Amino acid sequence: MNIKAPILRITDEEILDLNAYDTFIENIKFTNEAYPPFHVKNYTFNGVIFDRIIFNLAKFSNCTFIDCLFDSCDLSNLKLDHTLFQRVQFNECKLLATSFSEASFKDVSFLNSKTKYLNFTKTKFNLVLFKQTNLQEAYFIEPNIQKLEFDHCDLNKAEFSQANLKGVDLSDSIIDGVNFDYQSLRGLIIDANQASMLVGLLGVKVKD
Repeated sequence: MNIKAPILRITDEEILDLNAYDTFIENIKFTNEAYPPFHVKNYTFNGVIFDRIIFNLAKFSNCTFIDCLFDSCDLSNLKLDHTLFQRVQFNECKLLATSFSEASFKDVSFLNSKTKYLNFTKTKFNLVLFKQTNLQEAYFIEPNIQKLEFDHCDLNKAEFSQANLKGVDLSDSIIDGVNFDYQSLRGLIIDANQASMLVGLLGVKVKD
């Protein structure tokens, strides 16, 4: 999958104090130093690097992230619903129970990240890669999938409901205990061992 990388032209490095900025922020690297709490709404982040930041004091509402890099950040429990991500990379991040309900992803990569309990309800996926990422118990409910790839991921006990997974290859990922509805199984690519495990979802019994 040919995913476009973020275009970054950093000109400044600052502490993450968004109270000091207008609603359009560009070409800045935010560092992991202590920052004041903030709640921003309708902000656009363009060409921004977030470096080793723990977002426990942050709230984002209806924001846009274009050409951004989250490097070794902790975004656990954030609600990033209705958010646009375009040419964004999450590298070695922690996103436990983060919500991306009705968010939109285009040219987005999740690399070597811990993303258990993610909420992808009615999320749009266009050119999205999950690589070596823990997606245990993640929820993909009524997603709009155009191009989506999983590369050596752990999907143990994840749930796919009303998902168009035609052509999506899970053969090198862990899918133990995954809950698929019938619609989500159509066109899915798996290996022979995974197939024998999934036949139970179809009510089929395998006789030795």
